Amino acid sequence: MNKRNIIILIIVLVLLAFSVVVFQKKIFKGNNINDFAVQDTASITRIFLADKNGHQSTLDKTTDGKWRVNGKYDVQESKIQTLMDAIYRVRVKSPVPQKERDDVIKVLATSIKVMIYKGDELLKVYYVGSETSDYLGTYMCIENADAPMIAEIPGFNGYLTPRFITIEDDWKSNTIISCSPENVARIKLDFDSHPEASFTIQKSGPNFQVTCNDEKNKEVFSNQQRIMEYLKLFSNLSMEGYDNRATNAFNDSLQKAQPFVTIEVSEITGKASLIKVFFKILPPGKERLDERGAYTNIDPNRYYALISSDPRVMVVQIANFGNVMQRFDFFR
Repeated sequence: MNKRNIIILIIVLVLLAFSVVVFQKKIFKGNNINDFAVQDTASITRIFLADKNGHQSTLDKTTDGKWRVNGKYDVQESKIQTLMDAIYRVRVKSPVPQKERDDVIKVLATSIKVMIYKGDELLKVYYVGSETSDYLGTYMCIENADAPMIAEIPGFNGYLTPRFITIEDDWKSNTIISCSPENVARIKLDFDSHPEASFTIQKSGPNFQVTCNDEKNKEVFSNQQRIMEYLKLFSNLSMEGYDNRATNAFNDSLQKAQPFVTIEVSEITGKASLIKVFFKILPPGKERLDERGAYTNIDPNRYYALISSDPRVMVVQIANFGNVMQRFDFFR
């Protein structure tokens, strides 16, 4: 091959390589790079997620900017933020290698379906599959796309599937009551066996007053600093989670049982919350020593709790609820 032909061949190869790069960039830019992401996440009003096992979660944005799942429960803030981060930052890492495409397509056919809305406008529909073998990418595919992609969040070492939650209970916020002090109208706390320790906090003009629920005690406390410290506890009063091992029979028996503490919270908006707190009994053989050195079957770290809006048994930590269950003298 003479020198002239070698030069021509080199030019052809360079042009071919350049055209391939340009073509790939065009394909990615037009069909893949920005297809998964939604840049204006603030405009999203609904997200639908469904999996092959029949789990479905519809997340709706309320007028106050919060989110609810399936029209039932408030959504845990950290989880919706994590999902929005994925929706905003997800990018195509690479196409799925040709030899893997058939297998990945089969997997994606039974993966998580995601539908993102802005009002009545459907912005995106795509499928989120499993992780790649190195756990640094996620198989994803836009609906009706020609080929699946490996997606990622740049700078994030992990895969994205866990962010797209389909199970309703996993979205539910652990917050039982979220009431700021300025929204409190009344809080009533009743100890079942100790009326002298029970009390009611009532808003009176710009301030609050604390009275004893035992009619024999006519004292009234108005230490505003101490009262405000207490009211702030209701800004984020949370559970640890549900007792998923509790049977229907146990739930029914707890519903009929007498709580050792009952807490009522009334807000100035008219919203009312009722919490019943019960001792959590340890299973046989798990008894522990109490502060007096005697064995007890009462869990020293957790309580059971029931609220009026949910029939399921909750587990709450003493580290959280113990601060709420003060006695009347606390406000002296």
